Amino acid sequence: MKHLLDATSNSQLTMQVENDGSGVIVQSTDVSAALARNERLRRAGATKTHGGDHYAASIPIDLLNEWAMKRGTTWEVVAREDSMLDAFLAEHSKCRIYEGRI
Repeated sequence: MKHLLDATSNSQLTMQVENDGSGVIVQSTDVSAALARNERLRRAGATKTHGGDHYAASIPIDLLNEWAMKRGTTWEVVAREDSMLDAFLAEHSKCRIYEGRI
């Protein structure tokens, strides 16, 4: 049996209770709205800030955290390590806004 524990506009926290009484808690997040926003910005050419800096990417933290956890690290480490962030963006190109070289 599945129980809803908490919900926001784009995420749910549920508990799946098994027949033996054990349970699994699952958090799921829908990042499609954030990725659609990135696509709209990319298509509109909104790739620079008012100060002229490139708006390189907009990354949903839940997506980055899940990717980091699969590699035995945290999103904070990925955000600090250029090589890890480059690897993440190579796998998740929909997070990119400015597609040129930074």
